[in-house]
Amino acid sequence: VTAAVDRIADILGSKVRSGLRPVQLQDEKIQVSGWIAIPDIHRKTFRGIHLYVNGRAVRDRMLRHALLSAYRGRLMKGRYPLAVLSIEVPPEEVDVNVHPSKHEVRFVRQQAVHHLVAVAVSNALKRLERPLWQFHRNKVQSHVAEATITYEPASLSKKTSSASPPDANQHQKATASLADQPLRPKEIENESIGDKEIPLPQLVREESRHRIRMIGQFRGTYILCDSPEGLIIIDQHAAHERIMFEQFKKRYATGKGPVQQLLIPETIEVNFAEADQLDRLIPELARTGFDIEPFGRNTYVIKAMPALLGGGEAAPLIHDILDKILLTGQKPQPDHVTDETLILMACHGALRANQRLNETEQAALIYQLMACDNPAHCPHGRPTWIQWSVEDLEKSFGRKP
Repeated sequence: VTAAVDRIADILGSKVRSGLRPVQLQDEKIQVSGWIAIPDIHRKTFRGIHLYVNGRAVRDRMLRHALLSAYRGRLMKGRYPLAVLSIEVPPEEVDVNVHPSKHEVRFVRQQAVHHLVAVAVSNALKRLERPLWQFHRNKVQSHVAEATITYEPASLSKKTSSASPPDANQHQKATASLADQPLRPKEIENESIGDKEIPLPQLVREESRHRIRMIGQFRGTYILCDSPEGLIIIDQHAAHERIMFEQFKKRYATGKGPVQQLLIPETIEVNFAEADQLDRLIPELARTGFDIEPFGRNTYVIKAMPALLGGGEAAPLIHDILDKILLTGQKPQPDHVTDETLILMACHGALRANQRLNETEQAALIYQLMACDNPAHCPHGRPTWIQWSVEDLEKSFGRKP
């Protein structure tokens, strides 16, 4: 293994060595093996991707697409992974004479090869993304784990993106305009918690059983945790965005997500291109919880929206969805449209920076993040948490050379 890693490091660069992870998967006729770099290590071009079919170097679009699909949601737009992958198939199941330079190949079972490569890389990424630490539950903390943390955006317009810290008395000002109120956290709906003082929840590393202590919130944006290995920093917006995205996706898959009927339906006006796209999207949006109907010419009426969004204006979100889809300039694949829609919904519904959370809310946020399928990244590919080692901190302060 060491020799293989050394050879890969010679290809991709010595700095990549510590971030390499093995890939290995096979079925009856196809075998995928090699090494990939963790998502933190990436490049601006495809130059870090090296693919081999039966020992021959190729630049195959299908194989590249399979690799990128596995990294989807783990890398930011415009960034590409580093990988060295070898695909072995029976010689009679691959045509190497598709391209004059023989850099492209054609597989007899294209879909099977694509699926196996994507699953092999995805499995390797999932293994390294799952943190080795999680909340240690005691009798009181189990209530926190079962609680839900939701945020009620007063408006889903872009003005809320820089919301100021919430005012505890704001929700009692019945005369205040909803558009003028910042995002504010609801109380956790769990009677067993109430106003009791909750001890700081603990995290525990599964291998070493070391307790990891939650320190608190920094600048209303980051949640800090103390661990024997160093400092864990959680981005609360990215974390909540990941939580909401997976909640939306699961409820979209079952079609059973809670829907909030609007007392006063919203109207939305679009141009001709947007109207054409919205007509196609209405069935998909209905599965996410939106009830949208044409209302004459280029006007539509929004009668309901997903309850997870917590109320507010739906029209700005619909405009953002249309802008995102039309920006590509081509007809997107249905699953990509769905994911982009759910990502935007999660982004609009997630809590923002500069929002103060009490200890119980911080704990509930981390619990729910750890329950996600991919807790390491937000849907846009940004990390939800990072860790600064004790060694790095001591070097920064000159305690170690």
